[in-house]
Parts: sequence; C-alpha cells; structure tokens
Amino acid sequence: MTRGVEAAAAVILLVVGLTQIYASGFWMTYYRRVTEAGEQGVRLHGLLSLALGLLVLRLHWIWSGAAVVLSLLGVFMLAEGLLCVLAPKLGVQSLQVLDEASKARTLFFTGVFVIVVAGVLAASLVLPA
Repeated sequence: MTRGVEAAAAVILLVVGLTQIYASGFWMTYYRRVTEAGEQGVRLHGLLSLALGLLVLRLHWIWSGAAVVLSLLGVFMLAEGLLCVLAPKLGVQSLQVLDEASKARTLFFTGVFVIVVAGVLAASLVLPA
C-alpha cells in the first residue's frame, strides 16, 4: 500500500508544484483570501494542512530510504496545521509581512521544491533499492 501512496503523492505533488510555478495567480488569490479572512481563514488553512499531514503519516510511516521525504512532508504539514490552528495570529502576521513580489518568489521556489520531492518519490518507485 505504501508504494501506491507514494505514486499518488508523486503525481499530486507534481501537479501542485507545476501550478505554483505556472498558475501562481491561483495560489496568490488563495493566500490573499486566507489573509483577508483573518484568524478564521488561517485556522481553516491549518485544518486542511493538519488533515493532510495526518493522512500522509497514517498511510506512510516510512523512515528509511528516499521515500522518507514523504513522511517528512507529512510531519511538516502536521506542524504547520497545528501552528495555524493553535496560534492563528502568527499565521496571519506571516502572510501579511510579505509583499506581492516576495509572495510570488516564495511560491516559485516552493513549487520547485515540491517538484523535486515528487521526482525523488518517483525515482524511489522506479529505481531498485
């Protein structure tokens, strides 16, 4: 089952990364709306991250080899979700301090990082251990 989770995650991460690079306007609008909604928006975003992080960690508890990047991503999402749910003011402040150009740059580099993670997962599925 873990190989199926890794394959699905690789495809999803590739799509997310590509949209962060080539359709960054969508993500800019999303984060603008989260910021405009204030603490409620950040909490909702945090609940999404929390749910996805818990799902990843429940289905993919692997701490060796290249596939560990997916488990680490799950931990990161869990931590982000907890921070946004428990301390939403910090989340609102962190979204408000960046100007539009900095947000666009951050989205680009996050997209590149997510594509690299997708590539590592795909390679771990194809290449022998």
